[in-house]
Amino acid sequence: MNAETIGWIIGSTGLATIGIAFMIKTLITSGIKKAVELNFNKHLENYRATLSQELESLKSTLKNSEVFFVRQLEALSQLRSLYRKILPERDYPDMEWPEALEKIADSYKQHSTHINDYMSAYDALLPVDVREQLERAAYAISEIRFQFDYNSKTLDATANSEALENAELYFELIKKSIDSFQECIELQLGNRKVSTSPAKTKKEIA
Repeated sequence: MNAETIGWIIGSTGLATIGIAFMIKTLITSGIKKAVELNFNKHLENYRATLSQELESLKSTLKNSEVFFVRQLEALSQLRSLYRKILPERDYPDMEWPEALEKIADSYKQHSTHINDYMSAYDALLPVDVREQLERAAYAISEIRFQFDYNSKTLDATANSEALENAELYFELIKKSIDSFQECIELQLGNRKVSTSPAKTKKEIA
């Protein structure tokens, strides 16, 4: 075997080795690329599924929030209606506030029914501070039933000073709860400049 033949064999072997190495490299590169693509597609599908679930959850939350907000507006409107029912009609033009308190005290059963019915209907919608104020108001108006002085001569029961204090406390707590509720609504709307006071005051007896 001459040198030329040996050189040809060595050259052929080297080329074959290089070819095999290239094929192995190509196969490995292709496999890695395919594995990466498969892994990426799998994670992409998982991400899409998760995103879709989160979007549906968000839509549901927004819808529920909108319904809750509308119900709160209704609750505030009904609370204002309850407030207007507290102020008695004037018996004469110069009727004083203490006389109005006597009428509120005399009608404590009616007012107690009104606020208890309201709380039963809207309790779950009320902000914490509003609920606390209304619970205090309900307690104040219910206590009046124990605060009448009996006149044996006239056979009449007259609201005493404690009853008048509770009647005024009831009125003020209802008014305060409206202010608090209105503020809560306006904060949700991003508006803090709108007046929150009810239309009437104790000086403007119906």
